[in-house]
Amino acid sequence: MRRSWLGGGLFMSVGVVGLLFLARGGGRGARVQNFRDWPPGPQEIRKAVDDAKAAVRGDASLQDTAGRCVFKSMFQKRYRQHDPPEAVGLHFEGDSRIRLLVPARMEPFNIDIIAEQVFDESRADFGRPYRVSIFATYLGGMPARHIADLTPGASGARRATIEYVRGERSIGSMP
Repeated sequence: MRRSWLGGGLFMSVGVVGLLFLARGGGRGARVQNFRDWPPGPQEIRKAVDDAKAAVRGDASLQDTAGRCVFKSMFQKRYRQHDPPEAVGLHFEGDSRIRLLVPARMEPFNIDIIAEQVFDESRADFGRPYRVSIFATYLGGMPARHIADLTPGASGARRATIEYVRGERSIGSMP
């Protein structure tokens, strides 16, 4: 008799924990996310970038720098202020490359979607295609690991190619 109570109680508690896990968004990484619907949207970012460029008088490179700062902060805000938040980072490196930082636990198909968004939105906002280097980031001070590159297609092409890296390259160093 006692065994059946213990077995039934264990079965019920596992079921309740499983339901709570699913209700709180457990396993959310396994689903394709529709990130474009998350605010701020591409149109909001483009308007803010254009406003930042217009506010800076003088050199075009200064206008571009102001636009990049606004683009970076608003693009990161889309992911970091969402519920649940995603730790996505973005850095412009020169005039032709963007470093995209994504959580190491994120599914590759969601990484591809974010990389394509960075590519499409940055090209629309700045008038030129950027090469996107994708890095997986970890908690606890581990170095970010280079996992993929998104490269623009031939001149004038609207498509890009994402190629995942087989070897390990990392930025930063372990303390």
